[in-house]
Amino acid sequence: MWKVISLDATGTLFKVRGTTGFHYNKVLNNYGLYLKDDIVSKNFLKVFSDLSKEQPCFGHSKEQKDISFSMSRIKTDNSNVVGTTSHHTVGGEKWWFDLIKLVLLKSIDPNDEKASRLVKNLPDQAYMELYKRFEGKSGGVPSMVSGHHDCWEVYPEVVETLEELQKRKKYLSVISNFDERIFSILQDLDLIKYFCIKNQRSKLFNNNQNNHQNNNNEYYINKSNNLINSSESSNCNNNNSIPPNYLITTSLNSGYQKPHWNIFEHGFNQINKEIDPSLTKEEIVYVGDSDQKDYQGATNYGFSALLLDRYGKHPQHPNRISTLKEILPLLKD
Repeated sequence: MWKVISLDATGTLFKVRGTTGFHYNKVLNNYGLYLKDDIVSKNFLKVFSDLSKEQPCFGHSKEQKDISFSMSRIKTDNSNVVGTTSHHTVGGEKWWFDLIKLVLLKSIDPNDEKASRLVKNLPDQAYMELYKRFEGKSGGVPSMVSGHHDCWEVYPEVVETLEELQKRKKYLSVISNFDERIFSILQDLDLIKYFCIKNQRSKLFNNNQNNHQNNNNEYYINKSNNLINSSESSNCNNNNSIPPNYLITTSLNSGYQKPHWNIFEHGFNQINKEIDPSLTKEEIVYVGDSDQKDYQGATNYGFSALLLDRYGKHPQHPNRISTLKEILPLLKD
């Protein structure tokens, strides 16, 4: 019987609202730079894939500690050498700033001298605005609507499914190739409450014991609106880490990215520590939208796994579901 449902984030719980190119232009237009949305979106996917291989975990890979990576070695198709931005960054910011510059250089017409000059002289503030736009309210696009974010949207069936899983006394966790912004994004989307250990214990099992809590990092959940106290949220943003007492593992925090077994090990160890040290890998099912990174990565580690195939790319896959809700009939309570 599966006791823990562990989930991927992007493509499983939420997705980009609209297109990446649209959001880039919302910022870049203020600096006189106008690019085609579809070209930016296409180049973003390519650069993200390439840079993730060159410098995994947003530059914090434990596998590549001794590899000196220089952006000056990467060239775009139009032979423009990419330099780094001068902004002093922490967490995954530096990695993202370099990615943004690569995407912009690949998205402009090489014969457009004005656009080339604008990209070359784009101030650090523009990079920070692009980075923050995809973050939460604390630094990104503010919204007064609970569960809403201008850049991200939750898949329609997700909230209903998470609610039902908790009714069936299942613990929920996240293991994702994401950076430090995932916490504030989950806050804005009103999903963070489902991955709070204390909240899950109280809601599922009426267990108020804090044997696994760190008393120096106490937090509270306001039951009326499920807000996290400001000191913990601030701690997350300043230290670029996930606050304690949340079942959330990222590639930035663990130093490994899926499908590497170690990121699943990191998540499994947290589950054992915070929930039940006797839990086995077979009692955890991992759900994600990538066959290689999620399904194969999880099964190779020893978890049970389901492939969330929302767009019908793997119709013959033996353990395929098309929406997250389809996990419910598979549970053996």
